Amino acid sequence: MTLTATSPFATCELPLTAGGLRLSEYPIERMWSVAVDTAPTAKAIRADHAHWFVFGDRPEGRVTDQSDGWAALDLTGSGWEGVLARLCPLDPATIATGTAQRSEFAHLMALVVGIEGGVRIFVMRSFARHLHHEVAIAMRSVTAQAAL
Repeated sequence: MTLTATSPFATCELPLTAGGLRLSEYPIERMWSVAVDTAPTAKAIRADHAHWFVFGDRPEGRVTDQSDGWAALDLTGSGWEGVLARLCPLDPATIATGTAQRSEFAHLMALVVGIEGGVRIFVMRSFARHLHHEVAIAMRSVTAQAAL
């Protein structure tokens, strides 16, 4: 038997566009959970006090491989703030590029990271299809409302 790695979004329509919005998968090749007091590398996201997620090579410190446990989508384009408002209690004005906040997102616990022109949403891999479904509905809603 041969096991083949598949995307958590393999059965989802991606990339997805609606009006000026775009939803695409952010592929996670290597993701490590690290418990340290200062940023371990430039490719690190602070999840909370002394807890970082690092992408790429294995960092030093107390490390757990999280690569196959998470899924992420990039939501970008004109109107991403309206999509976020429908699914998450975070204020889009507080999400600067490179910042990360843990929050409820579409009834899931998520890590929301500011990226250029939008947000990157991390959820546990088993909820990937639910995340895609909820964001797709909200994107279509925002686009339809803007067309009125």
